[in-house]
Amino acid sequence: MEQHLRGMIIAKPGRIRECVHAMLASLSGVESVELIEDPEAALKFIAKSSPNFVLFGLQLPNPQFQSFLRELKLKSPETKTLVIVDNIVQQQSAKVAGADEVLLQGATAEKFIDALSKIVPSNLLKEHLAECAEAKKSSESEEPLHLTRR
Repeated sequence: MEQHLRGMIIAKPGRIRECVHAMLASLSGVESVELIEDPEAALKFIAKSSPNFVLFGLQLPNPQFQSFLRELKLKSPETKTLVIVDNIVQQQSAKVAGADEVLLQGATAEKFIDALSKIVPSNLLKEHLAECAEAKKSSESEEPLHLTRR
């Protein structure tokens, strides 16, 4: 059965946000991944569309941050969330407010992918990463790609 998953990334524009968006949007079974910067707009979207997963990377003051997560879970309790925080106090607050996965800013790529794979339903992400690893192995014997002129 073909999955039609919807996701959302709530974060300020930047290279990492764009890369994560491209990776998630390329997964088979993922119908759409919205990019939203504003928590109010995100809550409206969540109420309307109930995404399957949300990646939250905005830095908000603690009371506003907890309130946002609680409201997200009230509007769409089945939505899985990964929250990236700056410190241990925010990490604990995110867990109390109902976040499914919480990472400290600066976590390793391995921890990030592990947490992300827990909120993206089924094995879509793991399958995609396995394909990427296999492609990397087969291309390691080839000449490396140079992005600058020689």
